Amino acid sequence: MESPNTLSGAAVDALRQPFDGRCWWCGSTDLSAEHKFKRSDLAKLDPKAEGLYWSDGGPVLQRIRSPKDKRVKFTPNLCKECNNARSQPSGRAWDQMFDYIDANWHRGLRRNRSIDLRAALGDDSAPRKIAEYLVKNMGCTISSSGFSVPQGLRDFLDGAEAAREIQGAMFRCHECWDDERADSNTKVGSLIKSQLYAALDPETMKPRSFMSEMAVGPIGFIIGWLGAGDAPPTFFEVERTTIHDRRSLAEPQIHACARDRFARIGEVRES
Repeated sequence: MESPNTLSGAAVDALRQPFDGRCWWCGSTDLSAEHKFKRSDLAKLDPKAEGLYWSDGGPVLQRIRSPKDKRVKFTPNLCKECNNARSQPSGRAWDQMFDYIDANWHRGLRRNRSIDLRAALGDDSAPRKIAEYLVKNMGCTISSSGFSVPQGLRDFLDGAEAAREIQGAMFRCHECWDDERADSNTKVGSLIKSQLYAALDPETMKPRSFMSEMAVGPIGFIIGWLGAGDAPPTFFEVERTTIHDRRSLAEPQIHACARDRFARIGEVRES
């Protein structure tokens, strides 16, 4: 993947576009606010939402009192139909994958260097559906950041082949590999979503690629839209998906600069 520049700061403010009030996927105006993480992931972290906290990477943690809290959601940019019925199969596959990880992490999965997602979830289309969930999430991130969602992402969600535009990798979060599940009452210790990164075309100063990542407990994915190029097959196109050590993958700054971090912890400083 290309080395990106972060999409933030005064230098790129001129590139942002006003939101047109339409769903970035289908164009409908009947908008809803998609969760940055699935409600099921938030429930695993803290079923009663009594001790859930959010950080944007700074020193102050803020209390999250409800799964409906605005900090848990993107700004409304996806319609109700796309957010629910159209993307339901990918959401189910995401849930099934992490249910499998929860059930098998200490039964040997934590030592594995690869996983057959098709066999694990009993569905030959499971890897593709998981990629679709990640692409939908990245589309919401791009739109919320003030940029146009590439047509290639919408085409992929509509069933088109990736044509090497979509790249991604599954990884193990090295910093939470051993201790995320020490608390027997909580299977997932944190949810992490990175900033959105892009490589800009030096002539047009428009994004030519996007990248972001997200992790649920000890397992995460980096996902990217490359625009053009002939990249190798990615995690959802191979028989066995490699579980990388995050330190072995490119773009460590994406992992280091988590934009949204939700955690269930004890004493914190509230704002």
